Amino acid sequence: EGLYEAGGRNEDLLALLEEKREYVWDEDEKIGLFARVADILANRLDREEEAITWLEELFALTGQSSHVAERLEALYLKFERWSEMAPLLRGKMAHLEGELRSAVAYQLAVVLRDHLGDLQGAFDLFSEILTREPENEACVEALSFLLGMRDADGYDTIVLKVVEVLEPLAREREDWVRLVDVLEVKATNAPEEKAAANAWLELGRTCRERLDEPARAMEA
Repeated sequence: EGLYEAGGRNEDLLALLEEKREYVWDEDEKIGLFARVADILANRLDREEEAITWLEELFALTGQSSHVAERLEALYLKFERWSEMAPLLRGKMAHLEGELRSAVAYQLAVVLRDHLGDLQGAFDLFSEILTREPENEACVEALSFLLGMRDADGYDTIVLKVVEVLEPLAREREDWVRLVDVLEVKATNAPEEKAAANAWLELGRTCRERLDEPARAMEA
């Protein structure tokens, strides 16, 4: 092992350490071995993606070390391993509070929305952040983006929930442009004709009285 290390024979050293893993039982020795193998793969052999498996095992052994978590997060991002990224971020979020928790929750919501097709999970997280931070503009924009994902799986299950969050917020802020957009989605997706008619009526009134857009008001 020492000769391979000294001679820079990294492939041979890697093979030896992989074989050694079968005979190491002490937890501290395992931690050292897994960290070493991950380092060889990522930094000496330029085989970073293969290092992920070793880092995942190291992460489990070290009681979810924040240092190992950061390395995994970077590799998951680089290699677009979104299904592994999501639980890692959930675990990270569980140990945080306040703005730090919100930042990770937002990151997770974007992964769920854009890469895993989980619109419900994304909505839940964005809404959770807004409950704690009503002025979080990034979450408002993220929810507005959800309203535009009409062709995505699960859209029908979340669209009116998003409306319920954004509609009062837009009124409170007197954000008439956003309110009109939300009302249009509400009218289009309302389960009852009366609710749809009321939404169209308010949309038209808002266009006429708040936005000075009589043409759009007439269309509504």
